[in-house]
Amino acid sequence: MTRPEDVQSIYDAIPVEEKLVWIEGTTRRFDGYNYFAEHPEVAVEWFESHAA
Repeated sequence: MTRPEDVQSIYDAIPVEEKLVWIEGTTRRFDGYNYFAEHPEVAVEWFESHAA
């Protein structure tokens, strides 16, 4: 089990400027699993802008 503050610390420590996305408004892990299924445009736009 992870605590939200631990996940935030890990995310903050990722050494890149443009991270995929931080899901706001929930601390429920299940919401994170479903986010990209409900909002695929977020991932598609990010991958398109970073594809070589």
